[in-house]
Amino acid sequence: MRTNWAQPTPGFNNKISESVLTPGTVETKLGTLEFFDGIPDEKAAAALFANLDFDRGLRHDSWLSIHS
Repeated sequence: MRTNWAQPTPGFNNKISESVLTPGTVETKLGTLEFFDGIPDEKAAAALFANLDFDRGLRHDSWLSIHS
């Protein structure tokens, strides 16, 4: 029998294991990202989208340089 499973919480289905929860803050190369219930705040979302745009731009330019 496994003993590391989360125990049921009264009124809810099951207690969620800490290992799968999103922490309130995460330190990254973009800076400190803050979350509430797994959802990034406005500043974190803006930083993530800006990084995604930058990454996609680099990939596009790399693809163009290879295929031109």
